Amino acid sequence: MKTTLMKTTVRVFAALSVLAFCSVAADAQGIRIYYGFERKRDVKDAKYNACMDMRTDYDGNTAAFYSEKAFVRDSLRQFAFDKNGNALDNEAYSKLVDLNGGLKEVSLIDFKNKAIVLGYKPSFILIRGEGKLEMPKWSLTEETDELNGYKTKKAVGEYYGRKWTIWYTEEIPYNVGPWLFWGAPGLIVKAEDEEKIFSFYMMYVEELSTKSRYDFINYSYDPTSSYQRQKNRKYRYDLKDAEKMYTRMKNDRKYAYSVEGVVNARGVDKSGRKLTEAEMDAAYKYIPLISESYWK
Repeated sequence: MKTTLMKTTVRVFAALSVLAFCSVAADAQGIRIYYGFERKRDVKDAKYNACMDMRTDYDGNTAAFYSEKAFVRDSLRQFAFDKNGNALDNEAYSKLVDLNGGLKEVSLIDFKNKAIVLGYKPSFILIRGEGKLEMPKWSLTEETDELNGYKTKKAVGEYYGRKWTIWYTEEIPYNVGPWLFWGAPGLIVKAEDEEKIFSFYMMYVEELSTKSRYDFINYSYDPTSSYQRQKNRKYRYDLKDAEKMYTRMKNDRKYAYSVEGVVNARGVDKSGRKLTEAEMDAAYKYIPLISESYWK
């Protein structure tokens, strides 16, 4: 019953938004799409690591793809500490301590200025990469399917160095989706790369009852903002350099330690056994969404 009601609500909203599409930015309304995101650490892996709390906020001019848990953590930090980094609000601080998880990677699109930001927060640093928005060249097909209760159509194309298959629905006439995807004739419900390393799928969608979180996320991933109280170990690069730095950090433990200022680290398994150097190195495996071949 809940799924039916949700779909009915969205369909009514979608029908109304066909008429109001051009005025979305003016009234500061839009949509929030709930996505699951699965990725492999290695091409040979059989299992995916799943992030089930991903969101896309779209207000007509901007789109932000982020983790709900990470967003809540960043929000609480504003109340938990003063400008000097001292604990200010004990209740907020206790909630912050208890809140674990959340993918600390965001992607932001500014459609008006045709610009994108990819932001990363490894353990002790911040990396912000800025670049130009690429226009997807989707090849639309006649193939259809029903996904999550919506009639969808298939499209394929190469985007940021990878070949992708997407499924979109014209029942929700917004040409956005997860991550940096956009440009289809409707909301992107599912996306999967040719190598099946990454998979995005929509769970449900709702009309934004509050302002898009784009501005706050953009601010919190800006090394020059007052939100970032300590300016050391905060990096702002063009997209290529930021991607290369983050990818190397995620694949090279010693390099990551040197960037983050870690002198030494000790890892243990679930039983408390100390991990060997080789075992700790094995944990550093990462495949970027933008293919490394894209920069060559």
